[in-house]
Amino acid sequence: MIVLFWAFIATILIFQLLAVDEYDLPKAITYSSMITGTFAVYVHVVLRKIIKKYIQTKRISSLIFWVFITAIVASTILTIEDYAIDSFLSHDWNKHKETMLPQFFGMLMATILISGIAYSFELYRHHIETLKATQVLKDSLNELEVKSIRQQLSPHFTFNMLNNLQFLIQKDKNEALKLLSQYSKILRYYVYESQNKAILLNDEIAFLKTYLELEKDRLKDEAKVDVDISIEPNSLKIAPFILSTFVENAFKHLSIDSKWTSVFIHYKENQLCMNVQNTYDNKIDSGKNQQGIGLEQVTKRLQLIYPDKHVLEFDKTDSVFSVQLNIKFD
Repeated sequence: MIVLFWAFIATILIFQLLAVDEYDLPKAITYSSMITGTFAVYVHVVLRKIIKKYIQTKRISSLIFWVFITAIVASTILTIEDYAIDSFLSHDWNKHKETMLPQFFGMLMATILISGIAYSFELYRHHIETLKATQVLKDSLNELEVKSIRQQLSPHFTFNMLNNLQFLIQKDKNEALKLLSQYSKILRYYVYESQNKAILLNDEIAFLKTYLELEKDRLKDEAKVDVDISIEPNSLKIAPFILSTFVENAFKHLSIDSKWTSVFIHYKENQLCMNVQNTYDNKIDSGKNQQGIGLEQVTKRLQLIYPDKHVLEFDKTDSVFSVQLNIKFD
């Protein structure tokens, strides 16, 4: 874009000069090349450094002052250059002296105009760089949070699985092998699938179904677990651990006395709807928020990954904690 811009300026100047009788093509190219080259050096060596400095500090008054000062200096150099070129080409060093002052003001106007264009380009460049830096920061934050989630596979859940395995190995080896197979799928998902920035929605759902089956087997008759999952065939992708975090949170904070949880997930017409409810103990959770670190992290990730495309609501009523999540896919 920079090369094309200066080539355009040089070409326009050549055509202007060719309209004057005393300029032929070689003279017009020589004059245009020198004047355009001086403008380019002024913009890229001097002006851009000043603009960059004061854009970052947002000191507009200082920016205007220094641009005006440098524009005067550049216009003076361009006027002398213009006089020297015209005098050399016409072989008359006294012919153009009386036109130097009008030439100076003409060059000053041109310099200020080009300075304004350079400022616009630099402001646009600064805006793009800021957007890129912000996006890199968001991606880094998202990756760190995913790694954190991956490394925090619930110890409580793991210990329960190991205890169940120990008990089933002695009682029912076939059932123990089945449980071990399901648990290995859970671990594989945490270790491998979570390395990706996005996974298939169907894989996340398959993981949740396996997780829910494990929790049902673990809790047996101690808790009532209602599951309603209906997903249309699709090839959509979703960030890992978005849905599973809410389900894990429900079992983590399950009430001691009245154990009940409900998981409702439907996908239709590019809209994913998820509702997770669980009973919780008021006395135990009165001094701490049900929305722990896991929910804080997933809330931030939703804001980063699906801005303006999701609705997330939490609700506490009658010892029941509820999460409602809607995600709109393009």
